[in-house]
Parts: sequence; C-alpha cells; structure tokens
Amino acid sequence: MAWIFPTESAPSTDLFISIPHRNSFSGRFIGSILTMRIPIPSHTFALETGQPIDISRNISVSKALQMQAKYLLFIDSDVVVFPDSLEQLLLARRPFVSGLYRSRGAPHQIVANLGDKPVTDQMVNDNPLLAVDDVGMGFCLIDTRVLRNLADTLKEFRCFINHKLQTGQEVTVYSAQEAAKNNYKCTICGNTVIARFFWSRQAMQNMLALSEDYYFCHQVRKLGYQVLVCNKAWVGHESQFVEIYKDGPVNPLQSAGLVK
Repeated sequence: MAWIFPTESAPSTDLFISIPHRNSFSGRFIGSILTMRIPIPSHTFALETGQPIDISRNISVSKALQMQAKYLLFIDSDVVVFPDSLEQLLLARRPFVSGLYRSRGAPHQIVANLGDKPVTDQMVNDNPLLAVDDVGMGFCLIDTRVLRNLADTLKEFRCFINHKLQTGQEVTVYSAQEAAKNNYKCTICGNTVIARFFWSRQAMQNMLALSEDYYFCHQVRKLGYQVLVCNKAWVGHESQFVEIYKDGPVNPLQSAGLVK
C-alpha cells in the first residue's frame, strides 16, 4: 500500500483509491477506511485537495491512468464504509459499480436515479445489481478501461500551468492520443494534464445541468456501459449531527453511548 498526495507520484498500482477531500476528516471516516478490507495487494491511496470536486475527480482519473491502475475507487470524505464494502464491489465484476447511500436531508432518499426519479428501497432489494441512470459517486469502483475509452471521446487534455512564454498560447492542449503517449503529463512542465471526465454543470448550463458525478454517469452510458448499484454495498453518509445509514439516521454520539 502507498499514500500519495497531489504533488507526488508512484510508478504503478493495481487499485488507485482517490479521496476527493474538501473538509476535515472525521474519526469515524478514518476508522472505517482503516478497517476496510482491500483484497488487491498493490493499491494506492491519494488525497486530492484544494480544488473543486469535479477538478479533483479529473485529476484522480489522470493519475490512475498514469499509474496504469486496473481500477479506480472513489471514496468521498463524508462516507463511512464497512469492512466488506470494497469486496462487495469487486465481487460484482462489472466495469462500473457503486455502493449505495442515502441523502443527508429528509426523507433520506437513495442517491441514485432511474427515469428521473429516485431509486426506491424496493427496487434495490429486488435487484442485487440494479442498472440506474445516475448515482452519487461517494463510493464507486470503475474499471480503468472505461476511462480509457471515454478519454478518446473527450479529445482534449489540458495543463494547469500557463505556458504562454513557451507556446504562445495561454492554455496548452493535448489530444487524447498525445496525452496517453506522454502518460498524461505535460511535455513542458511534467505536471498532470486533465480532461472533463467529470464536469459540475448544475445551474451553469442549459442542457445536462448535472452534478459532476451524474454528468460522468451520462457520459459512461453514452458509451454503452451500465451504471450499476450493488445492494450488498451500503455505506454511511455523514451529516453535521447525524450519520445516515441503510435504515436511516443515527446519532453517532448516541451509538457510542455518550448521550441518551
């Protein structure tokens, strides 16, 4: 196992575990990660901080491709996993499979949609692997072959650094083929280049005005892949004062016996 941070890199890994991190970690989150079984010996954890969530996810995609990972696992820093959570996703053996969790706000619906309506408990109870239109990607496993196929359709990768002095252009752009050839790094500065695998479009676009994870799901389904949720991989969702699990809200202080 290895840990890398935004400015670091490692040569290769089979499983790239990305934590797009925006706030402080809770003890419950850290404890759950430490107890989660990871049956893939070669795996790397990476924190992506200081960027909007869609940019953080896009950086993680490029880094997973740089490291020739077989899988990319997203774990949001407000999700509480269980020891077998990852094992259940791996057992599904599908290109794109997500765990299930509920929204923070009442009525705490499942964060997944089918036919423009939230997925119901009955639907996931009846289908061990349910194909949906969109899913929140707080705990999601992706075969990187999906990412490579999607990269070819996006066409353009960009460097964060302004290289106008070297190129005459404010933004340095690479084709998907050039980016892959250069191992998803800028040929001028060596920094990671990214494409819009994820794109936060809510209230910013007239069409496909979606959150970054729902937009990714839309792009993946256009390629013919199913977006699946696994009913054996329920995880918790942290809120300010409660944690939301499969059966509803839990007061973490009460569960620890600190309050009555």
